[in-house]
Amino acid sequence: GPDVITLLHRPGCHLCEEAFRRIEPHISGFRAELRVVNVDTDQVLRERYGNEIPVVFLGNRELDRNRIDPSRVQTELSRLSRSH
Repeated sequence: GPDVITLLHRPGCHLCEEAFRRIEPHISGFRAELRVVNVDTDQVLRERYGNEIPVVFLGNRELDRNRIDPSRVQTELSRLSRSH
């Protein structure tokens, strides 16, 4: 199946909205699915990440937190697609 990129966010978080806008265009050329998760709907996530959002994962591996680097996401997706 597609690689899953998870963006942990909180509604109203400007960094989270910016991360979404910056990541989304980078995944279109890959077999990737962007999953957006509100940390406030999960007590464990809320306690673990608090205000250190947004957080981006590729699969189970954390790629970035707070200020997201979309080129890092693209690089990791490229690396993964070559290994498939």
